[in-house]
Amino acid sequence: MYLLSRKENYEESDITRLQESINKWVKLFIELFEEYSSSKLQFPKLHSWVFHIYSSIREFGTINGYTTETYKSLHKDYVKKPYKLTNKKEIEKQIMKIICRKAIIIENSSKEIPKTPIALKYSKKLY
Repeated sequence: MYLLSRKENYEESDITRLQESINKWVKLFIELFEEYSSSKLQFPKLHSWVFHIYSSIREFGTINGYTTETYKSLHKDYVKKPYKLTNKKEIEKQIMKIICRKAIIIENSSKEIPKTPIALKYSKKLY
């Protein structure tokens, strides 16, 4: 199943085989782990994998490169690093202020406006 999902080019028969293998895997996964899950296996990634992967492949082609690593890096840059700079009281307000300040600094220092979120570099010296 994993190898099928990592192909570079898909034909309709490949997508059908992938769909069948994912369905088999999900049935086995549910049988094995359902009794241990307090959330009844209601995981966003599992749902996305089972119900939306085929339409994504048909619409956008290969799924290589569409991983959660993008979101992990954004979480790191926009939550974890600013959190370390807070005094751990009213955390959300402080994180928002830190991110806003950094965005203003970047906006004023660059000539072009970035179209996508950029990684922010933090330093305690700025605050």
